[in-house]
Amino acid sequence: MRSPPPQDRRVVPAAPGAAAVRENAQVDWAPPWKEGPVLRRRFLENPPIDPRDGRTTVLAAGAHLDGSLATPGDALIGGTIRGELQVGGRVHLQEGASVEGGVTARDARIEGAVAGPLDVAGFLEVGRTARVQGDLRAGKLAIAEGAVIQGVLSVASEPTTFPERREQDQS
Repeated sequence: MRSPPPQDRRVVPAAPGAAAVRENAQVDWAPPWKEGPVLRRRFLENPPIDPRDGRTTVLAAGAHLDGSLATPGDALIGGTIRGELQVGGRVHLQEGASVEGGVTARDARIEGAVAGPLDVAGFLEVGRTARVQGDLRAGKLAIAEGAVIQGVLSVASEPTTFPERREQDQS
């Protein structure tokens, strides 16, 4: 297990076991669950949304919002929104959260429910607990096993090719 970063580094703990990286920080440490160069690089390029950041909009679990929500920064959604959600940065729709209306964002991680179109200019990650009823448009898309999507998928990036690793049926 790795030791925490030295005090002279500009790393701020976001939660027990997590870290949020400030701008221009030199970091040579990653949380223990993010071992390996690929996961470590992904974590440093896209750290978790920090709810303590003054530019982050937070809707807590159990909270309800009737109407549209627009924010220029990031958004961490744990509650329910009945209306449009427009985020200038990244949005994380947590497990148990829901949006009954369209979602527009630069990047998104969906683990809750969305009933409406989902338009993400950059990277869209649909988690295993996600339930989406509506069309999805994204620059890049990752869908976890177990996610439910009812709608049309449109991805702007070129498809990534990879060698098939499943056993080929010889019959």
